[in-house]
Amino acid sequence: MIKLVAFDWNGTLLADAVVCWKIDNDIFKHLEKPAISFRKYQETFDIPISKMFLAHGFSEKELSEHEDYIVHTFMMPMKPGLLKREPEPEQEKF
Repeated sequence: MIKLVAFDWNGTLLADAVVCWKIDNDIFKHLEKPAISFRKYQETFDIPISKMFLAHGFSEKELSEHEDYIVHTFMMPMKPGLLKREPEPEQEKF
């Protein structure tokens, strides 16, 4: 009998920031927007995610027109190799 199901949406159990950054950049590329660095992703990530897309030049109209594609891209099975254990991208030194 299952007594507990835990969903990890914030990286506590699964470090998913790199995966999410790659998926966002795939969406940006598909919608002809420039890719962003991992550092820029960390600096501009926001909830709801539409705030981040708006901060990177998307319009409300674009988000609405491409909503199905964006949602499908996040919900589709992960691309082969996307979840391979990778080091975090290098951070700039201050």
